[in-house]
Amino acid sequence: MTLANTDTPALSFTAPQVTVNTLLSFELRVTDDNGIGRPAKVAVTVVPAANVSVKAGHVSRLVQAGHRVSLHASGSAQGLTYAWRQVSPAFPAVTLTGADTANPSFTAPLLLAGGVLRFDVTATDPATGRNATARTAVQVQAPAPTLTPVSVPGQTPSQVPLAGALLQPIQIAVPLQVPQPTLAVPAPSQVLVPNKVPPRALMLLSAPMVVASGGTSVQLGVAASGGLEPYRWAWTQTSGPAAVLTDASQEVLTVQVPTVTSTQALTFEATLTDANGSQRSAVAEVQATLAPQTAPAGPTPTPITPLAPRLVVVNEPTAVLNTTLTNVTVVQTAGPQVQVTQQASGAGTVVLVTAPLLKNHAAHASLKVTGNNAKGETLHYIVPLEVLRPQSTPGAQTAPPQVLPPQGIPKQDDPLIFAAGATDRHVAEASTGALGVVVQGGKGSATYRYEWTYLKATGGPDITINRANTSRASFSTPNVDVPTVLRFHIKVTDGAQTIERDVNITVDDYAASLVVGALAPLAVDAGNNVSLSAPSPTGGVQFPNSDHYHYSIRQVSGTAVTVTAAGSGAAERQSNWTFTAPALAPGAPDAVLQFEFTVVDRADNAAAVTQQVTVKAPVPLVPPPVASFNPPAVVSITARSLALQAGATGGQAPYQYAWTVQPQVTLAAGAAPLSPALADLTATGVNPTLVLPDLVARSSDILTYKLAVTLRVTDAAGAVATSGPQLIDILFNLSRRGTETLQCGDLATQQACTDLDLVLAMTSPCPDTQPYAMNEIVKVGVDVLEFRRCVDATEAYNLWYLGSRENPLCRPFDPASRNLPGDFTCHLACYGDGCNIDTNPPKNTLLGPPDSHGFPSIGVPALSGP
Repeated sequence: MTLANTDTPALSFTAPQVTVNTLLSFELRVTDDNGIGRPAKVAVTVVPAANVSVKAGHVSRLVQAGHRVSLHASGSAQGLTYAWRQVSPAFPAVTLTGADTANPSFTAPLLLAGGVLRFDVTATDPATGRNATARTAVQVQAPAPTLTPVSVPGQTPSQVPLAGALLQPIQIAVPLQVPQPTLAVPAPSQVLVPNKVPPRALMLLSAPMVVASGGTSVQLGVAASGGLEPYRWAWTQTSGPAAVLTDASQEVLTVQVPTVTSTQALTFEATLTDANGSQRSAVAEVQATLAPQTAPAGPTPTPITPLAPRLVVVNEPTAVLNTTLTNVTVVQTAGPQVQVTQQASGAGTVVLVTAPLLKNHAAHASLKVTGNNAKGETLHYIVPLEVLRPQSTPGAQTAPPQVLPPQGIPKQDDPLIFAAGATDRHVAEASTGALGVVVQGGKGSATYRYEWTYLKATGGPDITINRANTSRASFSTPNVDVPTVLRFHIKVTDGAQTIERDVNITVDDYAASLVVGALAPLAVDAGNNVSLSAPSPTGGVQFPNSDHYHYSIRQVSGTAVTVTAAGSGAAERQSNWTFTAPALAPGAPDAVLQFEFTVVDRADNAAAVTQQVTVKAPVPLVPPPVASFNPPAVVSITARSLALQAGATGGQAPYQYAWTVQPQVTLAAGAAPLSPALADLTATGVNPTLVLPDLVARSSDILTYKLAVTLRVTDAAGAVATSGPQLIDILFNLSRRGTETLQCGDLATQQACTDLDLVLAMTSPCPDTQPYAMNEIVKVGVDVLEFRRCVDATEAYNLWYLGSRENPLCRPFDPASRNLPGDFTCHLACYGDGCNIDTNPPKNTLLGPPDSHGFPSIGVPALSGP
């Protein structure tokens, strides 16, 4: 490769032909009257002219068994061929329809324990033979568990003996036969409700994309729930420029983003294994950019990890967290007071909770768990608790004891009483509730007459009682939002006596236990066939059929599409839909579609989750032009010219370059306006030189002076790209009284200060045109040479503030550095009489950035450290 104009500021060369991305490094050295300056590095990445890349949509899909699933690949050019294959597991193997297209589909198989299907796609350019491969994964949920039927309390309440004093000793052995009702009892339908702790499948969901500038450090994490803790984590990088990974076996991964010359996408895969050996994978993506990202103000926030709610049954110690953190502390932040204990478990700590007996059926609480990870960093977990009071189960039915009437008391004097009755019971919503009583005694006819009524409270639900004139009545429990008490009244008469009582039944709400997981965003190409899958929930009150839940879908936002059910049958039993992504013009902006899935259980409890689908436009045949330039950061007010260098990629060559430079001057209060007023400067060409206005005479009136530079590039097809504006600071006030300075040695001839010069430290004033003191330290081999001289603001700013200030070998200079390998030069600039007598000037004399008057500030430490 031949370099042209190597002795000018603008180097040029012809990029070589390459088959893979190739990094070229260049070194620039500038020589002035003081010798050779510090080298500067420039890197250029040469990309193959016909390189091929491919993306395989989102890497985290969640579907149910039996769903129709679409896969999506997006290549970097038109006319590519595609080949899909299933990577794992070996069984069951799915049948891919359209495996040689960018948009194949398959039917998700039944996996009793759930699992992940992994696929890869290879995109090939038929003209060059170059190809690229990408990978994606689809997580198939385990079938929704059929929940345990709840035993409805017996409809025949236990009988109790009559309570009354005996008038005489019993003398007969004939028992009183209590009439037993012979009416048929309606069998209530079974209501399916959650177990004490609903099973939760291990789930891992991808995180949103992180944007970071090259050379910075970011942290990545993915949300995990379900399964059996403790978890084991493993992170790997799957694509993009190589990054440095730290804590690859921890929940949070630290990534040192590599320096890039253009925006690059880096992907990382997290593999989570729980205590049962179940595995899930998810991907996090980092977009590395050229522009530095501004750091947020204030301290770095401590990560807080939310966890899925833990179910706790009253009076039963329950493990709610198994963590590997050390120095664990637990603080309750909400809910009824619970008892918290900790137990050591292998390499971790188990947090146990015992909840008190509740007055209500359920309550919510939360804990804040704090501890240190393996690096000593403090982490927080927010652990939500759902406290349940289980329904009481009636004891076994026993034969009622025989009650012997007292001798000599006529039967017609027996009082009519309630012998037993069911009250203060709990039933589930959307079920069948039972009402029942047993009466004894009476002096009228042998047949009792019953009358059940419902005492509706204000705003209460409407209730219809079935068989209201029998001892065994029933009703359909309503759907409720909160536990609701229903009040009934029973009146019994035997024709001579009448008795009455109220019966209270509590209907419990199961809405809180209906949980549906979040869905990762989906990216597809315009015109693709897209499948949508509603996730299977847990909890709630299931339907007794195989579907367990009902589903619906609606489009929330974005270009309207026609959504069609993928299966047959009733609409409410569909959980899998398809649509065709809208067509977009090449290079058009992405179209974002939002869909909402609603899951409804038997009790009409509903839970909703949103699915985002981003539709990508086709890749333009010719990428749009991109303009770039790198102006100098600082220019002296005495410099009358400004050299600029442009760059352009994409589009169609040749390019036309147009520059605009806007002077931005702020004058001191009371200063006369600039005359004539400053006008914008313009230029054309790839490497123009502009003449700057002469403001040296007005420097004492200027508070700030900057140049805003903008580049506009137009390609041969008329497409336009703009870069900037970028600001250049002007060092405009260079006049300051010269300081008393030790001056010795000559850096240009390498004649260093003698020991006598440094011991006597004889100072002399610097000229006002060079008012600042400069100490220069040159290490050559094991020798250290020192020089002292006067410099102006521009030289002090460039050599010290922009150069040696950030070099750890230079501030402060350590004499032990002479033992380090390699040669180096340090420039230390200061202001103040005698400030450069010692090798290291005092901190309060070092020069900083320009102040509001244009002078280099004094007394600003060069580094943030000590």
